[in-house]
Amino acid sequence: MIVRFWGVRGGIPTPDPDKIRFGGNTSCLSVELDDGTLIILDAGTGIRRLGNEMIAQEHPAEEAWILLSHLHWDHIQGIPFFKPLFQRGKRFHFIGHDPINTSLREAIEGQQNFQYFPVDMSHMLAEKDFQSVHNDVLRCGGALITTHRLRHPGGCTGYRIQAGDAVIVYATDVEHGGDEPSTDLVELARGADVLITDSNYTPDEYHANRIGWGHSTWEQAIASASAAGVRHLVLFHHDQDRDDLCIAALEAAARERFPSCTAAREGMVLKLTEDRRQQIDDDCRISFPDGETLVLQLGVSANGSLPTQYMGALHPTVLPGSSDQLAKLLRQLDCSLRRTLNRLEKGSDRLSQLNLRNMATRE
Repeated sequence: MIVRFWGVRGGIPTPDPDKIRFGGNTSCLSVELDDGTLIILDAGTGIRRLGNEMIAQEHPAEEAWILLSHLHWDHIQGIPFFKPLFQRGKRFHFIGHDPINTSLREAIEGQQNFQYFPVDMSHMLAEKDFQSVHNDVLRCGGALITTHRLRHPGGCTGYRIQAGDAVIVYATDVEHGGDEPSTDLVELARGADVLITDSNYTPDEYHANRIGWGHSTWEQAIASASAAGVRHLVLFHHDQDRDDLCIAALEAAARERFPSCTAAREGMVLKLTEDRRQQIDDDCRISFPDGETLVLQLGVSANGSLPTQYMGALHPTVLPGSSDQLAKLLRQLDCSLRRTLNRLEKGSDRLSQLNLRNMATRE
């Protein structure tokens, strides 16, 4: 199983220079199984690049399943720019829940009404069908898919994807509604190899004025992963105003509580073994756009502890920038992340010149 991250941002695309490392496209992943099954998770702006890659392939997939978490803009706005939909002979299965007062098909087609877009879906020559789901189990090619509704304004569907021994859970845009992790999410993710989930807010941001907006904090993501016993956590749906420096610091803080954790990066690739009877050396390999690689033995441990056969180093958290940038960072991050930055700066001649503790106190 190969999982590719084409878009990891929430809300709106962010083509800003300070957000290049983690990426600015909105939600889209692809999942390729050993038998050739292609599953696409959400259709934010990241799906445009996926479509371009599919067009360029010598033997592109003729069929794919597009699993939509929900129909908010950042999860469907790439559909009009997904070139394979314009190719006759291709077949795409759209799967998601019906919105209130309309159907899944009507809602997706409505995005391309002439009021909003000059080309409607009748110009898309690929064969298309639409299936509504609600806490269902279904087959998508060689994958067994379990769906579960999650707490989010207008509803959201989480997906558990299993192919052989490999299990990933995609659960973006979820609000827990209290101090304890969502029981729906925990049950969906129980024992999964990888949980990809919402970490849109810091705790301070959430409690200040964003309760009821339908998203999680990075701490709630960790609590969910721990309660579900997942082996690796991917922090996903980065806030549109969170720059690279902030996400790197957030990732470092998260790893102190759940070491087997990665902040999603556009271009990141996860490779999981579908048949672990093969006794190969690694069960999950994570490749980053800059060439770094993380290898995990998923069968060894759970709850975020690094496996004993763990190979290689965690992808390094780099905190570049001037004193002004670090001061900006301190103003943006909550107290727990500030403590992490204080620990990260030890031993660095450049950073040691800054008295971060005093700066935080003055604020």
